Amino acid sequence: MNSNTESLRLEMAPTGVLRAGINVGNPVIAQRDGGGGDPRGVGPALAALLAKQLGVPVRYVLFDTAGKLADASKENAWDVAFLAIDPARAVDIAFTDAYVHIEGTYMVPEDSPLCKIADFDREGVKIAVGLKTAYDLFLTRELERAQIVREESSRAAIDLYLKGGLHAVAGVRHSRQHQRKHRPDNAGKEERDGEAFQHHARRCPQAHAAKAERHHDCRGDVHSEDARPVGAGFPAAWTSYFHGSDCTPHPTWSG
Repeated sequence: MNSNTESLRLEMAPTGVLRAGINVGNPVIAQRDGGGGDPRGVGPALAALLAKQLGVPVRYVLFDTAGKLADASKENAWDVAFLAIDPARAVDIAFTDAYVHIEGTYMVPEDSPLCKIADFDREGVKIAVGLKTAYDLFLTRELERAQIVREESSRAAIDLYLKGGLHAVAGVRHSRQHQRKHRPDNAGKEERDGEAFQHHARRCPQAHAAKAERHHDCRGDVHSEDARPVGAGFPAAWTSYFHGSDCTPHPTWSG
């Protein structure tokens, strides 16, 4: 281990173990292991690669929602995590460049008149969203007239929407499609996805995250020549990790 890697290890894993915060509420990034083992998915895999390169073991710290994962940065619960980049989170968390872009959009009834993104920001329109998700943070900044109805998690937001009474639910396209398909009480209901969120939320950038006060140069460290092997060899595995979902690896991590 050269001096640069040793310095990075002391900064990112000061206890000798890399504590990786993982949001298992986003199945595109991570999934619980049914047998009680380590979580699966691109987030855990990247954490394991980073730990290997640093020469330390990895310990996964699991969270049900992105909001809880982000809030836990204030409690020293993890050393590195995998979160969508957002200015509200950047107050306490330092982000690298994105490693993947995930598409977020609205789900609406098949016969809904809401078709374009601009259609949703109207008086009387109610949109369900998971509390403190990237989509909640984005819509809180962007919407001026529509009402945001926040639920504890993205899954709970979808459940609330499918009960009726709301015009749309916002979130990860893949998660909504999967939950809609597997709900037994949703038989016969026709839903459709709208166009992707415009501007910078059209493809929600997911990145390595670290606590800002300690990892002040997280972006430079993780993408330095010493840390670059974390992304090496990943392009060939993207398809299997993302299960055909609507996301693409960021060019930074594409070799």
